[in-house]
Amino acid sequence: MPSTIGRPRSLTDSEVGEILTWHHTRRTVAEVAREYRVSVSTIHTIIRRNGRYKAPSPEERSRVIAERAVRLHRLRAHYLMG
Repeated sequence: MPSTIGRPRSLTDSEVGEILTWHHTRRTVAEVAREYRVSVSTIHTIIRRNGRYKAPSPEERSRVIAERAVRLHRLRAHYLMG
């Protein structure tokens, strides 16, 4: 299960995909950072991780948290019954 510790993501999965596409077209890091209003180091991190994050993207966060709550409830019920 991915960690949820830390700051929420600032870029969506589609934006990350666009940045990785940019990486292959060779625009400058500064241009892309300005376009997405993030730091240059954020762009470098995306490239280094190849777009993989521990935290869910902003549009998926609510769904993932709800799924984890259900899973936790089932585990607690199983533990109490066993």
